Parts: sequence; structure tokens; C-alpha cells
Amino acid sequence: RFTAVGYEIPMTDAVELELEGEWVNEKYGMQLQVEQWHEIVPKTREGVLSYLGSGLIKGIGEKTAAEIVARFGTGTLDILKNHPERLLEVRGITENKLEDIRTSFAESRMLRDIMTFLAPFKLTPKTALKIYQHFGPACLDLLKKAPLSCARYRGLDSAGWMPL
Repeated sequence: RFTAVGYEIPMTDAVELELEGEWVNEKYGMQLQVEQWHEIVPKTREGVLSYLGSGLIKGIGEKTAAEIVARFGTGTLDILKNHPERLLEVRGITENKLEDIRTSFAESRMLRDIMTFLAPFKLTPKTALKIYQHFGPACLDLLKKAPLSCARYRGLDSAGWMPL
């Protein structure tokens, strides 16, 4: 066991994570300073059920996760990513709940994608979150097409963190 510190790391044992970062010797001993992470979701029904029931996605608790996996099996994550409207086939999921699920799933994916994109430039996950909050859902496209636009964000400068 070890301590991993970073921003937006899931606080659950229900999901297996792959972590990347640097080991640092802090006040409380050696810790992994996480620069980026992603969930490892097993391709089994049990793995998908554990992931969905972990509380990482707003609107899906253990009971709803069980209903979704009972309906879609191991194809559940494909449904979430590509055909989320099909979740309306599951008892208990209303239009409002579907919107919460869509939003939560998209935001968590977007934030991970932004952190992954910015990691080589040594921006912290906390800074990546602030950039996402400032620029919104189109943030990743903006970073890819016009990276210097982030220099307008208070607290960042364009020197040394983005290629020209």
C-alpha cells in the first residue's frame, strides 16, 4: 500500500486505477504525486457493475448499476459512450436522470482527456481543472487548435508549457 496524492483521483476501492506520476518524499513519507490516471474497467459483468456502482458517475448508484448491467451486460460502457439514450430502456432512468448521467460521464471523460493532454507540459491536475472550468466543454479542442489562448487565463503564461 502507498499514498497517492493528486486532484480528482477517485476515492473508492471499487475501481482499479492506473496511476502515473513522480515519487516525492513529503512530510508523511514517500507519496506518489499523480499527474494523470485512468480507470481500468474489466471487461466482465462484475467489473462493469463495480465501476458503475462506485459512485463515480452521478445518477448511478449500486441499484441502478445492477439494472443497467442486467440490461446491457458487458456492452454497458459502449452504451454509455455511444448510445446513452438507450439507458432510458432501464427501469428507473428518467430523462432528468439520463441528463445527469450524460453530463457526469462526459465531464469525467473530458477532464481526464484534458489532464492527459496537459501532463507533458507539467501543468498540475488542479490547473487542468481550472482551465476546464474557465473554458468549458470545448476546452480540449481549443487547447489543440489554439494552445496560446490559455495564456489569457489568469495565472498562466505561454512560456515553456505549450509548443508553438
